[in-house]
Amino acid sequence: MNWIEIEKEDLIKAIKILELVPMRSGTPTSDYIRVIPTKKHMELAMASSVSAVVRVPWKAQSQKEGGAFYIDRRLLTPFVLMGDKWKGNFNLELEETQIRLKQGSRRAELGLRTDPVDGYGQWRDLVDLKELKLTEELRKLLIASNHCSTADPSMQHLNCVYIGGRVVLATNHTVLFMGVSKNESKIRIPFPVGVIPLLGEGLVKAVSIEGNLVTLDCGCGYIQGTVSAIAEKDFPKRKIFEQVKRGRNWPLIAKIPAVRLTKMMTRLANYLVGMKREDWVLRLELEDSKLRALVRIRQGIFEEKMTVEGLKKEASFEWPLELVQPVLEYMGENAESVKVRVDEEKKTPYLISGAGVDLIVGRRE
Repeated sequence: MNWIEIEKEDLIKAIKILELVPMRSGTPTSDYIRVIPTKKHMELAMASSVSAVVRVPWKAQSQKEGGAFYIDRRLLTPFVLMGDKWKGNFNLELEETQIRLKQGSRRAELGLRTDPVDGYGQWRDLVDLKELKLTEELRKLLIASNHCSTADPSMQHLNCVYIGGRVVLATNHTVLFMGVSKNESKIRIPFPVGVIPLLGEGLVKAVSIEGNLVTLDCGCGYIQGTVSAIAEKDFPKRKIFEQVKRGRNWPLIAKIPAVRLTKMMTRLANYLVGMKREDWVLRLELEDSKLRALVRIRQGIFEEKMTVEGLKKEASFEWPLELVQPVLEYMGENAESVKVRVDEEKKTPYLISGAGVDLIVGRRE
């Protein structure tokens, strides 16, 4: 058969959407991209905790509709995404046991899975769905809180970010997040965490809710997450409210300039990008009007310092950098300072506040 031309931007956008479907051990639909060729486009799908279906138009005058085939995402995705800065469109050739994909001087031959895989979503036209008005503030709060939730399927009551009126709540037993927006949302829903990262990629045209499904319309396709009935019933809203209320009465340790603190945390996180995220433990030391931030890993130490005016008391504590950094980035964009409070008793958490957001972090000694 002839080579089929695919616009570079179309294929890269589709793969970026599919890449947001998390890989899950023992779930073939998260390892293999299902491809269904038609005369006008090819349909690609993946599924695990969320599902995605996209369509990519192609220029194939003689291409006929055929059955589904399956490509390992670990091979296809990096080859396609590497072409973002490469000139020229992609060209694809299908055979029974493999596909050939080329872009300029780059070329790949990828084997196909021969036995079928069940469990993918089916294409549907997104019509007559109830659209969720997603303000820019709410979008940023969802992104900031996403790491404070959990994707652990064994904790379905926490596998969400809860939207309730003006309040956005999240917890994963390590941190508690509460953000208050200026505008009240009419919906009250445990927003599935699997679809939240896409809100920060600039790919979403609309968000809709139908039954227990949250659908993000990306133009060329969509990604869907299921609203957990368990989370609707058992999400610990009252516990988060009560804990934050108590935390606001704890003694104030310091008010730290938000922008400078955010930049420091971002640099430290970038230093660790190649390390295991469970090693991203940040130690902060407040003494003599100075904030000293350290990250120790087996192979070395990273350290930065900054001045803190009006330090209330000397203190040292540890935060999980991976969870705290996105929240501090939100505070850095919307607040002048970040307040840090702590209970005087042992084994009690810290409260980090700023820009209408409160984050309680479990205390480590």
